[in-house]
Amino acid sequence: MAAIAFAGLVEIRHGVGVFVAPRSAAGRQARLERLRARDRDIHAMRQTLAVASARAAATRCTSVRLAELHLTLGERDRAVMAGDERQFTLEDLAFHRALAQASGNSLTVAIERAAGIAVSRDLAGRATVLALDQRLRGLHADLVDAIEERRPNLAAQLSALIARIEADPDDPDGHA
Repeated sequence: MAAIAFAGLVEIRHGVGVFVAPRSAAGRQARLERLRARDRDIHAMRQTLAVASARAAATRCTSVRLAELHLTLGERDRAVMAGDERQFTLEDLAFHRALAQASGNSLTVAIERAAGIAVSRDLAGRATVLALDQRLRGLHADLVDAIEERRPNLAAQLSALIARIEADPDDPDGHA
């Protein structure tokens, strides 16, 4: 928790509780951290977050959150078909935010949002490769299915593989 507070994503008020930091402070801190952090480190953190989100989503996802996952996956696919790299990147980030929301943990959502901002330029630079990767598209669909089927271990495994491939699409086995 201290590390998250240091990153400016939450404020710890002793004797009161932990609160999500105001957007402007978190945004400023995310920009500063982005300047210092390597993309690989950000992707590794996102992978850890995505695995935890997927596992939790498979046990507590509501029907509304599941519908949002299906919707964002469809929007991601539409951006691929339209050949719109910028929109693809935005929709992929939206899918991962929806996954965090499906976990039912608001702090996870805040961290995923900040991490998504930090890694968006890197993802945009590889949007064509990521968008055309049919295996990656299938893994996203399988992830939503695993969540719907309430299979947390499978959801976590699929999420880890997706994160590894998104971090390094040139690694065919996702061992980044």
